[in-house]
Amino acid sequence: MTTPGTNQANLTVRRPEISTRRLGAEAAANVVRIDRDPLSGNIVYMNRAGKFWRVDPTTGTSTATETSYTFTGDHRSMAFGPDGALYTIAVPAGTIRAGTLIIATIRKGSPGATRTWTTMATTAGYPAGGTNFDHSYGGAIVSPDNQFLYFGSGSRSDHGEVEQGVREVPLTSAVFRLPITANNLMLANDETALAPYLFVDGTRNTFDFAWSADGELFGGDNGPDMDLPDEMNVLRQGNHYGFPWRMGGEANPVLDPAYTPVGDTRLHTGFQGVDQNKYVYDPAFPAPPAGMTFVDPIPNHGPDADKFRAGSMGAIQKASTLGMTMPGITGHRSPLGMLFDARGALCGDYYKAGFFVSFGALIDVMQDGGQDLSLMKLTKVGANYEMSVTQLVAGFLSPIDSVMVNNKIYIVEFSTTSGGGSVYEITLPLPQ
Repeated sequence: MTTPGTNQANLTVRRPEISTRRLGAEAAANVVRIDRDPLSGNIVYMNRAGKFWRVDPTTGTSTATETSYTFTGDHRSMAFGPDGALYTIAVPAGTIRAGTLIIATIRKGSPGATRTWTTMATTAGYPAGGTNFDHSYGGAIVSPDNQFLYFGSGSRSDHGEVEQGVREVPLTSAVFRLPITANNLMLANDETALAPYLFVDGTRNTFDFAWSADGELFGGDNGPDMDLPDEMNVLRQGNHYGFPWRMGGEANPVLDPAYTPVGDTRLHTGFQGVDQNKYVYDPAFPAPPAGMTFVDPIPNHGPDADKFRAGSMGAIQKASTLGMTMPGITGHRSPLGMLFDARGALCGDYYKAGFFVSFGALIDVMQDGGQDLSLMKLTKVGANYEMSVTQLVAGFLSPIDSVMVNNKIYIVEFSTTSGGGSVYEITLPLPQ
């Protein structure tokens, strides 16, 4: 254990112009989100029970806040809007592991002396699979013009297989958009009824979003229990990002009648999808939407987070070493905590660049386990993007979210025990 307020000895900083500091108070249990209230300037984090704390960057102390919020449930989404409104999404606690219906309530807390809480929307229920693949409702973000709330709904399967008699449903594996004026909407589990609110489809688990300096919405997407790349996507209305027919720029192997898991080096004991023998040819797999063109992840030039396996018999390879690109990033890293220097406050490599943390692999089978902060530099190529990814700071323990304040990034770690995760301050260079 290092001394609060000093550089954390377990962190490895890759560039001399970057400094790190662990804030004095350890985070509460099950913290999943951190954001900044634009009205008060407070940096606020939230745990899965829907409790909030504000962090004092000077003293490092955490103090309970947002006490007007008294709703219960399993919370994975929290975001402040440009006007200081606070948005949350929760499902009833315990429903996922119990295999019962997953029903989300989307709430808005309008700013004031005490927040006024209203229900923007409630979703219809869909049956949980009772597995690790019930990703539920994840990331949320408000548009810069304060007109829409975007939120992700993850998959209920690993790769489109049947779980408890059901595959994917209209309310899963997609990103939705609601006007911030929405009040008591009912979001049905029906494609036609959801069409006005569907932003993009075919996302397996976009747990976090960020707006770039150019006003584009980006999201990371963690991949399945097979060694396929995780994704980094620019999210544009009406696009389909492939899931469950295409993942990490590759076709789902269970669609191929010739596929066999025997000898497939992309499968590893210890992953639930492998241990439960879910990777087999699936002749009843539904056909993709007629006429649909899938959008593959942003190509990655490296030099980091670019390891892959080429085919079912492939060894681990590093794309940039081979002079290649790969779609997205190294599989199982789980990209979260996305940020952009949207205001152009930084300099050099960091100017208007993107950043993300990698939660880390359950099992580091790709020898590139993440738990780090990376720089993502985008280059426009026609209407699309390519990127280079560079590791900046390594050695976190399950970093789950981040927020940028001027030239500082605040990163919170996830832990199931109170005090098990820390909040870190990463300082980046400003123009001279």
